[in-house]
Amino acid sequence: MSTACKDCHLELKDLKIRFPLEAGLFARYGRFVYAVNGVSLHLKRGETYGLVGESGCGKTTLARLAVQMYKADGGEVLFHGKDGESHSLMDLKKKELFDYRSRVKYIFQDPARSLNPRMNIYSILTAGYRQSSAWPGDSAARQEAEEMMVTVGLNPEDLDRRPADFSGGQRQRISIARALIMKPELLICDEVVSALDVSIQSQILNLLLKLKDKFKLTMLFIAHDLTVTTYFCDRIGVMYRGKIVEEAPARDLAAKRMHPYTNLLYNSIPSRMDESLETEGYEPFDSTQPLTGCPFYHRCSRRQEDCLKPPEFREVELGRRLACFYPVT
Repeated sequence: MSTACKDCHLELKDLKIRFPLEAGLFARYGRFVYAVNGVSLHLKRGETYGLVGESGCGKTTLARLAVQMYKADGGEVLFHGKDGESHSLMDLKKKELFDYRSRVKYIFQDPARSLNPRMNIYSILTAGYRQSSAWPGDSAARQEAEEMMVTVGLNPEDLDRRPADFSGGQRQRISIARALIMKPELLICDEVVSALDVSIQSQILNLLLKLKDKFKLTMLFIAHDLTVTTYFCDRIGVMYRGKIVEEAPARDLAAKRMHPYTNLLYNSIPSRMDESLETEGYEPFDSTQPLTGCPFYHRCSRRQEDCLKPPEFREVELGRRLACFYPVT
């Protein structure tokens, strides 16, 4: 058991993971991709924390480390439950890990792949629930499933239909219902709107905001769109090459971006494409080598010789942390 930080619900401490490169019979051994490289962050109880960055930066890997889909090569994951107890996930046994996963639920990016096409909706919603000690029996569970369908904006009479009978937005609502039926404390939303039309995206985001208040949830919201995360989240962490390079309250980050990479992401929003992007001086990099300096060094026009050393991830303003020697001012 670990000591809880004030108001923390989930803590990730110095998490690291690397994946071996396997390219065939004659591949060189000992080559790795460093997916998450020393990330530390915390989610406060009841807040929505946005994790944003370009594809391949390690966002999903970090989220899967938080629910132990992957085993970390180093670091610690601490969960501080409503019961007042704190648990290190690295110490949990199989049954304890199952109980933890009933309190922290994961919603995947593509509902078409995450919903079993051979099962009806009732079976999908209750598959994990049946293995829980809280299982109330088929009759009561059926009633709960009907109520949850109404809660997410679907017809309870559709419980006997299959996922192929629904649109993409409806399937994502089913995924949300599946996550919430066991009454979790924390929800991890992994690119949950990126595969949907813009009009459907706003419906799903507004539904999640409503459910967050209704069930008093803490959320980790993963996206690559700063516009969406600024609208939806309380705080935002910007991730690049396996590291958090800037973290701040959402509105503060929208008003002022101090890390050059955060500025690049913001200027890449289509409505701001007329503004200059700081991409001059691009240098190729080898992702199979461990980072020895600033992860954004090869793409930053502001880099200096100092940037060959690793910048400290430190608090530079109230509520804002930054890993940069020469921030944008």
